[in-house]
Amino acid sequence: MISKCLSRHIADEKVRIAEADGMLSERRDTIVAPFPGPLAHLFARLDTWADEQRDTLRAEIKTLVGL
Repeated sequence: MISKCLSRHIADEKVRIAEADGMLSERRDTIVAPFPGPLAHLFARLDTWADEQRDTLRAEIKTLVGL
């Protein structure tokens, strides 16, 4: 349950990052590969987002699992 919640938020942010980087301008699919290798520079933006959203994500997880 927690993993699914976090995975969804991370996937949404990866799509936003990929779109901002122009990776989706000629594509219509919404699957973004992991950010290793030639896309490693994008991971820093995802990591920054995760740090910024930490409290919000924790609150959502607490609500989701009833803590």
